[in-house]
Amino acid sequence: MTTHGYNPEFYSAAQRRRALAEMRRKMREEEARAQALVRAARDAADAILASAREEARIIMARAYDVQARPKRPVAEIIAEVAGERGIPATALRGCGGTRAARDARRIAILRAAREREDLSAADLARIFGQNDASTVRRAMAGGGYG
Repeated sequence: MTTHGYNPEFYSAAQRRRALAEMRRKMREEEARAQALVRAARDAADAILASAREEARIIMARAYDVQARPKRPVAEIIAEVAGERGIPATALRGCGGTRAARDARRIAILRAAREREDLSAADLARIFGQNDASTVRRAMAGGGYG
């Protein structure tokens, strides 16, 4: 019996070598693909970081601009309105009083609300000695003052 040069062991070994070479080639391709993905992810992260830094710079610049302007104290606004109206400043803090005191209080609330946008109606109510913020909101809306 002649085998005509066919050696099953040699053939099996050659197939294993080819399969191993194919696996190594695929692994190299996948590693290259993985490295490309890592580079793309790093580039995207760098772009996001650069964008965040720019946004932070803008926010910091705005905060600095806002901070650069000193805010006038509400007590100063109250004293100014009281002086203009010829009423004691203590009459503007609290509830009730004469019609002149109520009108002056409304004017002071409006000025304070316009100049001090950082204060809420509740904050202004506490400063002006009001029971709740509804009085301040009415004054800001131009409604009657009780």
